[in-house]
Amino acid sequence: PPYFVEKPQSQDVIPNARVLFKALVKGTTPIFIQKPSPVVVLRKGQSTSFECQVAGTPAIHVTWYMDGNEVTDPAKYGIAFVDGFATFKVARAKIEDSGIYVCEAHNDAGSESCSIELKVKG
Repeated sequence: PPYFVEKPQSQDVIPNARVLFKALVKGTTPIFIQKPSPVVVLRKGQSTSFECQVAGTPAIHVTWYMDGNEVTDPAKYGIAFVDGFATFKVARAKIEDSGIYVCEAHNDAGSESCSIELKVKG
């Protein structure tokens, strides 16, 4: 688990005031051990999945984006992050599924990302 390497210095603070301090946290930024192919071409109606293997400490959280927008529809896409493997499934691809998909892994030590371009042909 993360822990403070250096504790912030104590200061007098006005009650209810907003305080900002920097903390040095022990851990490792997420690193991609395995990345999917940078470009995937499908025909309309085909299915595919992107899989990334990521490692780091403390615990990692993964977010997927399509053309800069966070993907939040689990019914449309199969999204999972289990045992260091981030998976994104596209079932019965449509032309509008074409775009740049980004897998962002982040934790308290930092963040890292990789991208995949999906081209769906009619």
